[in-house]
Amino acid sequence: NKSVLEHAPCSVGILVDKCNLHSPVVGQSFWNSAQQFAVLFLGGADAREALAYADRILGNEDVCVSVVRFLSHNSRGDNEFEKKLDDGMVTWFWVKNETNERVIYREVVVRNGAETIAAIQSMNDDSYDLVIVGRKRGVNPVLLEGLSNWSQDNE
Repeated sequence: NKSVLEHAPCSVGILVDKCNLHSPVVGQSFWNSAQQFAVLFLGGADAREALAYADRILGNEDVCVSVVRFLSHNSRGDNEFEKKLDDGMVTWFWVKNETNERVIYREVVVRNGAETIAAIQSMNDDSYDLVIVGRKRGVNPVLLEGLSNWSQDNE
């Protein structure tokens, strides 16, 4: 997966089917019930693309999508141009889906990468079958501040 992500010329989704891999029909259990997908919206062009994917996925009535938008406290580190594009995309998505009971939208305000990780970890209760995240283009660096140290400490 790491090699695919490092060399892909476009967005890539990695779906991990948590069913019994010894089943005679691997993956069949995945689509037998409603699927819970999450979008971690960190901002920027890649996050906007991830949100567009989520919108397309909602065409399947067996899918529920939770969108969590991460915002920096007091807009610290925001690129105003990217923020306007993000606001426009999120507004479009929400207006289109605000009456859709299969969509949940919430915003989380964080001060640094540690708070970003804490918010993501609080979601890690195995309730999501797929998590969609934009890669890196246009992400507010404040949302990722200190993550490289955290990642190295947890290897």
